[in-house]
Amino acid sequence: MARAYAGAAGTHLFFGTLCIAAGVAWICLMYFYEPLFVDGSSILNKVPSWVVVLASAKIYCGFWFFLTGAIGCCIKSRGCLEGVFVALNVLNVIIWVPVLLALMVGLGFLILFNASLLASQDVDLSDLQNEFFANTWLWTFPGIGVLVGVVEFFLSLVSYSMVCCCRPAQLREGYEYQYEMK
Repeated sequence: MARAYAGAAGTHLFFGTLCIAAGVAWICLMYFYEPLFVDGSSILNKVPSWVVVLASAKIYCGFWFFLTGAIGCCIKSRGCLEGVFVALNVLNVIIWVPVLLALMVGLGFLILFNASLLASQDVDLSDLQNEFFANTWLWTFPGIGVLVGVVEFFLSLVSYSMVCCCRPAQLREGYEYQYEMK
């Protein structure tokens, strides 16, 4: 990991881990935090399964951010792993960051304005909406998803640019080691 983009790979690792941890904490909070219970059981038992998929977006998007960083940390020389690192950065920008941002903003919109859309089996979720307004710290978890999405977008662009545009030149006779533009 002696390449110039090793710091970017480490940052991908950090934000991937943060995103996964926030996703797991969010799901655990929804299952075990009693003020979010509806009719004596977890809120996730009362909502359609697509809401659980929305809530777990940070976990599966964070996995791809983490994988991008892990591949970037494993690069020792030019070759296949460098191409995989570039491809994962492109996928982050095209797929995983937009998915994460759209799902986190969508989930926030549903909680704020349309809690009735989350209800299934005639459950009134206005208590959940009131709980989110009363305990603003609960917005930390979707907020982390938005923060990670924005940072990963720019980080993936920078990582891609560093690999593709600033590759170290070959050492030639009598010339010093320089970066070349491809």
